[in-house]
Amino acid sequence: MKKRIVKLLIAAMCFALCACSDAGYGGNVVVKGEDGGGEAATEENVSGRQTIAVGDTVKSDRWEMTLTAAEFTDAVYPQQLSDYGNYYVLDDGKLFCNLEFDAKNLYTEILALKEAASNMVVKCGDYTYSDYYYFYDAGGTMSIKNITGETIGIDPLDKQHIYLEVNVPEEAASYGGVVYLTIAGQEYTINI
Repeated sequence: MKKRIVKLLIAAMCFALCACSDAGYGGNVVVKGEDGGGEAATEENVSGRQTIAVGDTVKSDRWEMTLTAAEFTDAVYPQQLSDYGNYYVLDDGKLFCNLEFDAKNLYTEILALKEAASNMVVKCGDYTYSDYYYFYDAGGTMSIKNITGETIGIDPLDKQHIYLEVNVPEEAASYGGVVYLTIAGQEYTINI
């Protein structure tokens, strides 16, 4: 009986030592990419979110989304600003957290634009902002839509340049930003 208790105590101590060896380490976890290289992973990467950067493309069976801009800016302009085109400028003290995508519908039916990218949350230091909306480029002019409002559709194999926006105080933006959002049904992180 004593031998069994001793063996159980030894096994429990081994498990406890193994569990404690990683606790509070505070180091970066390395996640291997397809090319065998590694990148320092944040807590969000480890929990299943991938980080993407400007120029990266995300594909699903319905969408092809290319991130073309990720920045803090005081104004948002259409790609081809014309004489009659409109743009949006914020008051002093506020900035847009601006994400721009080229969104392509790969599906055989019209898809709602708001399904291409959604659930945008911006974290600047300890401050979090989640009241987002989007613009779409309507031939030299910008149209604004609340993400929960009117549905804008994209025809099969058609492209649309879209802008996702969150208003952030300029002071908070000075901390830099981490954006969490869903792109083509997958969760991603974008660092600004």
